[in-house]
Amino acid sequence: MLILQMSGIKLVVLHKHLRNKRREDKHEKEKVQRWKNALTQAADLCGEDLKNADNGNEAKFIKKILGEVNKQLYSKYQLDNEHLVGITSRVKVLSNFLDIEKSGSKDVVRMIGILGMGGIGKTTLAKTIYNKFERIFEGRSFLANVREVIAHQPINGLVGLQEQLLNDILKNEGIKVGSVAKGTEMIKKRLPCKRALVIIDDVDDLQQLEEIARARDWFGPGSRIIITTRNKHLLVQVGVDSTYVAEEMDEEEALELFSWHAFKRGYPDQEYLDLSKRVIRYCQGLPLALRVVGSFLIKRTALEWESQLERLERSPHEAITKILRISFDGLPDRIDRSTFLDISCFFIGMDKEYVTQILDGCGFSATLGIPILIERCLVTVSEQNKLMMHDLLRDMGREIVYENADGHPENFSRLWKREDVTDILSDKSVSTFPVKF
Repeated sequence: MLILQMSGIKLVVLHKHLRNKRREDKHEKEKVQRWKNALTQAADLCGEDLKNADNGNEAKFIKKILGEVNKQLYSKYQLDNEHLVGITSRVKVLSNFLDIEKSGSKDVVRMIGILGMGGIGKTTLAKTIYNKFERIFEGRSFLANVREVIAHQPINGLVGLQEQLLNDILKNEGIKVGSVAKGTEMIKKRLPCKRALVIIDDVDDLQQLEEIARARDWFGPGSRIIITTRNKHLLVQVGVDSTYVAEEMDEEEALELFSWHAFKRGYPDQEYLDLSKRVIRYCQGLPLALRVVGSFLIKRTALEWESQLERLERSPHEAITKILRISFDGLPDRIDRSTFLDISCFFIGMDKEYVTQILDGCGFSATLGIPILIERCLVTVSEQNKLMMHDLLRDMGREIVYENADGHPENFSRLWKREDVTDILSDKSVSTFPVKF
């Protein structure tokens, strides 16, 4: 029980304790702290006096209050965003990057990047920021899945995004631009007078981005432009003010998010706890994987869980691979794709300079290729200068090597398992080994 007493006003809040105190984690504590802060602010607010409002008409007064509350709580611009786990600390850091509330930055247009591998939670974070701050801007627009929209309709998709941006910010549903060039011109002319919050979600092409938000002066003073992407170099080209690098969930956060999808609550059934922890280890803190696997396992028996985990250890889930592969397929050159596959099969945990020398010696231009893989969030470099890769990206790379081989090692483009190499060398019927990139 929490009791606040300020200016003679007592506010009593009953906090629903968890049944098991040991389950109370940092997220629950963050929730309690948010309530404390909100109640402290509420106790210090000065309310209206019924005698001086609406001529003392209590019914009208209450209706007015309810209208204001509903306006604040149920803005038509709010985006759906369920099961927000571990989001508070991430929002706090990104909010500092946005620098919205400091008086010195109210007239400055800032561009912020959210960078990370596929499925890491960039869009979820962007939605949360949008919902938190959209009310304080004159206009707002969330352009979702930009890469996918334009991939399906290269011209009409971009025109549609320009129209959405204009209609959202100008609060007009009838604006048509006709062409990309006209849309660009209209954005430049009509939006500089609006202080806007704009989210450009999942963009991977500079030219397309420039047709939507080429320069800061396309938007009014105090505007904030947030770009989510898997491509660090894109953010460098745009010249963002700051970049937030999205990180994997820790084990506690991962277990909670997985549980929401597998059990419809924030913690697992006791009899499924060990199995749940195996899933957590497999997913390696990737929110996409936690959601996909959790949703698949809901209402299934322990034996079915065991079977699915065995499947996952042999081959990654298709829904996860589909999202992760976007980054691989989007690499600019065949040689870069080949370098990624080589690292996923042979070079994880090895010194970056050593691997670069090996691949350069094979004509793969790794001096450029490895930095490109790092920019695309496909490879990371540890403090010890070792090449590292998320386990699910590694599994995806190896799955690509298996493609079109029908399970026959002699048809793999790369061999890294000792037993496969032994089988090939001992099989006299195999005279050649195909090398494919």
